Amino acid sequence: MPSEEMAERLDEVLDAGGSLAALRPKSQPGKTGGIVDQSPTPDQEDDDVKRRAALQIITAVAAGTAIPPGAFETAFSGLDEVLGQPVNIDDWQRAVREYCHLTPRQPNTGALIRDLTADSIAIGELIRREKTSSTKNELLHISAVLSALLAVQLFGTGNRREGRMSWTLARRAADTSNDQDLRTYIRSREAETGLWAGIPPADIKALVDEAAAISKGTPSAGLVRAYAVQAELAAMRGDGDSASRALNGMAEAFTNLPSTDSNYFWVSGESFYYWTQAYVHATTGNARSQEAVEETFSRTPIWATGSLANLRLVHSMGMVRSRDISEGLDEALSTLHECVTPRSLFREHMSIQILAALPPKARTLPAARELRALISG
Repeated sequence: MPSEEMAERLDEVLDAGGSLAALRPKSQPGKTGGIVDQSPTPDQEDDDVKRRAALQIITAVAAGTAIPPGAFETAFSGLDEVLGQPVNIDDWQRAVREYCHLTPRQPNTGALIRDLTADSIAIGELIRREKTSSTKNELLHISAVLSALLAVQLFGTGNRREGRMSWTLARRAADTSNDQDLRTYIRSREAETGLWAGIPPADIKALVDEAAAISKGTPSAGLVRAYAVQAELAAMRGDGDSASRALNGMAEAFTNLPSTDSNYFWVSGESFYYWTQAYVHATTGNARSQEAVEETFSRTPIWATGSLANLRLVHSMGMVRSRDISEGLDEALSTLHECVTPRSLFREHMSIQILAALPPKARTLPAARELRALISG
């Protein structure tokens, strides 16, 4: 617990008029700081916990550092108890939509990890306390989405072990909620993240096959993405025929998507549909690559700077495959140099794929050496 002097100093810095300093219990005469004669009652212990949480918030704000996960909820838990309000599912769904809105717009991978972690902890506590099965299922759905969002951010920042744990939590929450579309989507999204992260192809295939089996062929955003990962995986191993069949399956599922998809996060819209085609055609050297890239550029919103940069790398791959080596390498390098965060799972994946597609004599070109140094540095 901060000293009385620290509490008074924080009160002075924040111009709180003594209200913050009062949160710290005063030492009794003749006793060491904060020690009282009698053993604390449960209420006193609860008050102490709330005071410590409040001081954690105050200290973090004064120092300009992150508020510890759970501190805010603990400090204001008494107000929730007095108000006696039930869990507000609408508020939590609004928070999830906000995360999904912000994720593709954040220039830095991992920018939402702190907030997602705090909300995941909070939702876990609500699930533990909730007695109504319908409300618990809705909370489980939200928990699965938060864990999936967190897993993507963790993998993107190199925290692979924590990312795997978060994906496991997402799958378990989705399975417990018995939401078929959600269960399908979580697995297909995990498979796609694993594809760019270099997870063994057999494990990616297992996730995609499981997603398809769970879906039972019912069109959903998860099934669309499962077919997309199948196509991308086949393209990476040079199997154009399998990639084409998977693209056809993706097209059929996409065409028959319900008007309102229950998985409102990462909805497989038109830009994703065309983006997958562009990637597959560029990777396999298909003549339709250029047309697919141009179509995808026209359907990608201008604010999606990360997606546009990734698409430029796909275009670079298409040029390299068509033996326009110099221009393809130049575009890849300029794209990475212009990115706020040049290192990302997909950008590293594409850079490696571009280098691997170069003919032997081209691998010693200065541009090729620079690209190799850029992704390994």
